Amino acid sequence: MTKIIFKRKLVKNKASLQVIVPKEIVDALNLEKGDTLAITLEEDAFVCRKLPS
Repeated sequence: MTKIIFKRKLVKNKASLQVIVPKEIVDALNLEKGDTLAITLEEDAFVCRKLPS
C-alpha cells in the first residue's frame, strides 16, 4: 500500500479530542460509520487498524 501523509489538527469534542480521518484514507480502507478500530501506541505514534466486523 502506498504511504499517504496528511496533516490534521486535533479538535475538542466535550471532554475528548478527536481527529478527522481524511476521505482518501476512509476510501482506501473501506471505512464506514460504526466500524471498530484498534488503536495502539507505538513509540511516538498512534496506529489505527480496522478490525473485522
